[in-house]
Amino acid sequence: MTTFNYKGEPIIPTRGMEDALTKIISALEVDYRGIGFHSLTRFGKSTLAQFICANTEWTECKYVAKQANLRVLGPGESAFLDWFISQLGSQVISHQAADRKIERIVNTVDLMLRSAGGGSLFFIADDANLLEQAAFQHFITIDNALEKKGISLFVIFLFQDNHTSIRREEIN
Repeated sequence: MTTFNYKGEPIIPTRGMEDALTKIISALEVDYRGIGFHSLTRFGKSTLAQFICANTEWTECKYVAKQANLRVLGPGESAFLDWFISQLGSQVISHQAADRKIERIVNTVDLMLRSAGGGSLFFIADDANLLEQAAFQHFITIDNALEKKGISLFVIFLFQDNHTSIRREEIN
């Protein structure tokens, strides 16, 4: 089956993409909550993300995928949760408490999965090297809230190496 990206162009799976998909399947089989991939620029990380979003037939796991547009967020939980909400396609409400933002995330993901017949949310963080170290703790907070509702979150971090400052490379 041919898979097309958002521009309508065909996505041709490469050996590297197939290897990454196999590693994701292996991570899912042992109940990991995420996986990270590192490579230099122009090696197909974004194309991999587009493929995962457009084609769910490569795995038996029923999922809904969201590709995140990453930017520098800072270490604050509120900014991170607002960003996460916007990546799910919801409108951010200013001056909302963190627990209400997490509740919105859980409800939004639950509705997405129910309407699509999926059991997991694959959240793809392209250019994950832009994340602050605190963001990884915020992912855990969201995962814990989703897990209470019986929802699985699997985060795919796509790191672009040799692109960031030394401080950010320490995360990788």
